[in-house]
Amino acid sequence: MTYFICQSEFEISRDTLFGFHESKDGFDTLVNQAPGVVVLQKPNSLMIGETAILLVSIFKIKWIAKHIAYVKNELFIDKQISGPFLEFEHSHIFKEISKDKSKLIDQIKLDFYLWPIS
Repeated sequence: MTYFICQSEFEISRDTLFGFHESKDGFDTLVNQAPGVVVLQKPNSLMIGETAILLVSIFKIKWIAKHIAYVKNELFIDKQISGPFLEFEHSHIFKEISKDKSKLIDQIKLDFYLWPIS
């Protein structure tokens, strides 16, 4: 199992940052920055049970992820149902630094096919 953690600070409130991710533009803006990924179905919200279906052109495979946890302004988690990894779980954790400053912590837990060769 491999773990990846990225922390980013923003000059906006935690609630505003979470609101961007929750907005209709949030998903489109973030996924459109990933080359080789085509959105076949986007989730309607960040709520538990919502599903995203992506086409990853490099693998020519559908990547299906479902939201499995949601706490307003604090976190949401998506987990691969099927796709290019043996396992993939992405936690988006929102922390307040001050009234007008926040931190987004992306924690990704993944397992590859043919590890450690891959």
